[in-house]
Parts: sequence; structure tokens; C-alpha cells
Amino acid sequence: GDLPVSFRWERNSKQILGTGNEIIRRLDEYSTSLVIEKISSDYSGNYTCTASNVAGLEKFTVPLTVNVPPKWITEPKDSNVQAGQDVMINCQAGGFPQPTTTWKKAVGTTPGDYKDFLFEPNISLNANGSLLFKKITKAAQSYYLCEAKNGIGSGVSKVIFLKVNVPAHFTVKSKQVSDFLFFIFFYSFFPFYFFTSIFLFIS
Repeated sequence: GDLPVSFRWERNSKQILGTGNEIIRRLDEYSTSLVIEKISSDYSGNYTCTASNVAGLEKFTVPLTVNVPPKWITEPKDSNVQAGQDVMINCQAGGFPQPTTTWKKAVGTTPGDYKDFLFEPNISLNANGSLLFKKITKAAQSYYLCEAKNGIGSGVSKVIFLKVNVPAHFTVKSKQVSDFLFFIFFYSFFPFYFFTSIFLFIS
């Protein structure tokens, strides 16, 4: 078109001023370029270049998607909890596209081999990737592997150990307790008979 030609850059309908990480370069009288340094997902959007002169204007729009590999927002860590409590194990990762979080449980009592986690009525996976145990039991004690992937890079993963402590309790059978109480009752009311019986038995 006829000179002079002016150019204007926009992202999502907002003018780009060419400051910070965004640099606008005029290549010649008929062309321009936009350079983004240290790009991140914040710069995703629709970019529009508008060229205008005294005769009119022309626009061209192109979408820009910035893919970002997963990175930890809340990294999982070892937990030491008490049986019967509600327990949340955090595992949250960000990125673009949004990473998918999966949990696996160790096979046996040592880390190394893992199997897909089988969810039970008292165990649920939150939308942010965290694992929730309702009234946790000793059976939940194990090593766990949390993985977050979105197809960009290798993803992130972490192995943690969940220790479940069970409070001290008596394991004496009720019959044994009853027999012991009967012995106390018998001795309290018949001490003379008790010692006489022992003497006769020894004699």
C-alpha cells in the first residue's frame, strides 16, 4: 500500500506497548515484528497486527499457545499420622496443558515396585491431585508414588512414605479379665479359706 504505513500490535484486544519482555521491531517501511523474551504461559493468547495508512487498515490475527511442562505447586512429602483421623496428602502440579495427577501404591513394604492405586469408599482423589483418607487405618501405611504429566517433557514425580500410628490398647480377652476379677472378689471375701487351702495343698 501507499506509504507511510503504521503498525499496531495487540494481545487479546489490548495494545502491546513494546515494554518489558515484549519488543516491537520495525524491519522496514512495510513490515514489523514482535519478539517475546523469556516467554511463559502468561503470554498465551490471540495476537493481532494492524497495518494502516491513509487509504484504510488491515488486520491479521494468530493464536499463540505456550506449552509448559509440569512443575510442583505443592510437592508431596512424608506424613506421620494417627489412625482414625482424616488425612490429606498433597500433590499439586501446574503447567499447560493442565497436568494429570495419578497415584500408585508400593507392592510390599519397600519402595521400588508400584501398582495402580485402587480407590476405596474412604479414599478419594481431589481435583487438585491431593489424596484424601477418611478415618485412616493401619492398612494404608505404605510408600506412595505421585506423578503429574501433561505430555510436555517427562513430568514430575515423588515417592513419599505414609506412616500410620495406632494408639496403645489392651488385647486381653474378656474371659481372662472376668476370671481375674472373680479371683479378686473371692480373695476379698474368703481370705482365711484361701490361705487354708494353700496350706493344705502344700502339706
